[in-house]
Amino acid sequence: MLHAYIRKFNWGYRDGFQEIEPKPYEPPEDTLQHYYILRVLQRFAGFFGLADLEQISEGPINREYKVRSIGGQRNCAFYFSVMTDPKNHNVNDEFDDEIMDEVNRIFANHPHEYIAKLEEIGFIYYDDDVDHEEQEEADARPLNVNQEYLVSFFHSNIPLSEKTVDIFLEERRSHNPNFPLIRKYFKQANKHLLSMLLYGLHRYPVSVELLSDLAFFHETKNILGTLIERYIAACELQQNLEVFSELALDFFYATLPDGYDALHALKEKYPPGTDKRVTIDFLIEMENSREGDADNDVQF
Repeated sequence: MLHAYIRKFNWGYRDGFQEIEPKPYEPPEDTLQHYYILRVLQRFAGFFGLADLEQISEGPINREYKVRSIGGQRNCAFYFSVMTDPKNHNVNDEFDDEIMDEVNRIFANHPHEYIAKLEEIGFIYYDDDVDHEEQEEADARPLNVNQEYLVSFFHSNIPLSEKTVDIFLEERRSHNPNFPLIRKYFKQANKHLLSMLLYGLHRYPVSVELLSDLAFFHETKNILGTLIERYIAACELQQNLEVFSELALDFFYATLPDGYDALHALKEKYPPGTDKRVTIDFLIEMENSREGDADNDVQF
């Protein structure tokens, strides 16, 4: 169903589902969901008061989506699981279109009994008044020594040191990070977590991981000035143009919701003809092209 909506707005397939950099304590699927929500749900469906769609599963197999109606109804949502075969995109696209069409018919023809009708085609009713992520975070406990150390640090029981940053990065890079445990300290805007991120960036000023974490922290507590300062410093120091390009785009998307245009800010820093200026000019052209294409795709 997510693919069907993306195809309707013609941005996801043109972007080619480029590889997504892992973000702090959230799997890449959630990062894609955030981008999708920003481009389509927030700027289109949300703005016009239409439907809301959210993918809640973590993998490409057995996908689950949450569909929320907008209006005077009690908050509710639905789960829908879809078995997919990554090798058979055409069949999946046709199936997604069928689901999309059927959901549209149900909302149009059965506005007062859409719950029962959606359940008839495979959706599972879900009470959205319960915040399952919040409950998951409340139940989270340290599962190893590193996590116990970090929790102690977040609660002021251990002083900040290089060891703290190293343990944080080690836990961040683990194959099975404890997402709910650490995520709740981001959501609490824990001051010790912020001090650790800034201390880490003082040691590793071009760390994509720590910059990404700082941007994630900014989603809870506005630290726009600090975020801009750290990203600009990283862009100045980074000499690898490929990594510089990734940093610039991360900077752009991290501050875009605040109305800050990071690409144009970076453009002013580099003289015409320099490698970094050429890179920034290309990124600006690419973003402008995407916005223009999106405007042309939506017809009224």
